[in-house]
Amino acid sequence: ARDPDRAAVGAQEADDRLGQRRLAGPVVAEQPEDLAGGDGERDPVQGHERAGRLLEFLGLSGAADRAVATYSRGMRRKTAIALAVVSDPEALLFDEPTDGLDPDGAARFAELLGELKRRGRTIILQTHILGLVEKRCDRVALLDKGKLVALGTPQELIARAGLGPEADLEDAILAMTQRGGRDARGLL
Repeated sequence: ARDPDRAAVGAQEADDRLGQRRLAGPVVAEQPEDLAGGDGERDPVQGHERAGRLLEFLGLSGAADRAVATYSRGMRRKTAIALAVVSDPEALLFDEPTDGLDPDGAARFAELLGELKRRGRTIILQTHILGLVEKRCDRVALLDKGKLVALGTPQELIARAGLGPEADLEDAILAMTQRGGRDARGLL
């Protein structure tokens, strides 16, 4: 039986922990209980269909029979993302999900975030890709050296920094963490 707390949360697994898994093996065929949806449905057919759609969308369907250990770094990252979302959990945790992805993979992840958001999922996203944050996040918690510096919408953080209409989230974060104003002119 599935742990109900684990069923409610999907977490992106570290790439190096994926090991010898095969997407067509453990994820799709041998663990149908892991494909139950976040709404409690436990239909393995629907789970397999969802897994197939995810593999196709992320560009992994052609490699599903290979051991994940043989994948490129980007393919392993896509696999970790797929494993986090395949059971359609209520809440998801992503840690630098676009690290190692090519532009197409990063764009697909952004689209997937949009779909999860439309489905009302709670998403905790730890990332340094501020364009993704500005486009896809409703609220931002800015941490600096382990301390909460600011919390609000991207627009609220930009306004709070008081930098003017041309400022973006990166400018605001640099100002709030007092790391802005670095000038490399004359350095080399």
